Amino acid sequence: MPDLESVDVTRLQPPALAAEVRFMTAYCIAKMAMSGERGTLDEATRGVQEFVATHPDSYRFFEATELLGDLLNSRGLFDQAETQFARLVESPWGDLQQAGRLKLARTQELQEKFDLAAENYRGVEQVESATEASRRAKLSARVGLARCTAFQGDPEAGIATLQEMIRSESSTDVDLFAQIYNALGNCQAAAGRKKEAILAFLHTDLLFYQNADYHAEALYHLGPLFPSVGKGPEGAAALEKLKQRYASSPWASRKPAGS
Repeated sequence: MPDLESVDVTRLQPPALAAEVRFMTAYCIAKMAMSGERGTLDEATRGVQEFVATHPDSYRFFEATELLGDLLNSRGLFDQAETQFARLVESPWGDLQQAGRLKLARTQELQEKFDLAAENYRGVEQVESATEASRRAKLSARVGLARCTAFQGDPEAGIATLQEMIRSESSTDVDLFAQIYNALGNCQAAAGRKKEAILAFLHTDLLFYQNADYHAEALYHLGPLFPSVGKGPEGAAALEKLKQRYASSPWASRKPAGS
């Protein structure tokens, strides 16, 4: 990163090389800000916004657009992130359209736009592609659709889908299983089964914690769930872990679940 920051891009030729250095600098700043390693999300967002605005013809444009959406999500600006991910859906490449639709659906879900989110999750599942990226997107969409089903009033259907995925998919895929168990926790909570919800979120906390966003989500939900079954200290510990490890995560600043 210091090497990139020391480059005077105004002296680089051809212009495409200067654009590449600008993108890589903005990319590194954004990734460090989202991980909490260095810098602020506001600063990182401004850098990526500038690149998107000034390099609409760059081959990095859609990659930068996706990164901008991720940054806006990290700041809890879901409506603005939704706009960026919608741009990806309009891109000329099928895999990018599918990835954008998946992120669009999740962002809509976080805003409780469950009907729109479910429609986009179904759109992800219906893409005719056999690539590994597409297969993984479809699995994530299936998880998201199960979660939406619960929020739309049918938690049992969501639970059935997720339990079938636990049986059929490999638990070595820690990212997928973190998604599954977080969604299962949401579904169990929606069904009024708080102890079962805690158990599901604990799977992510104790076994599938490698992805920071999914781990932060699990801790966010464990915070209020533990006190609801008479385990106040455990709830406080979960929230403290969330704040200490993932201070820059939107889950750390999100309103308490159920409030």
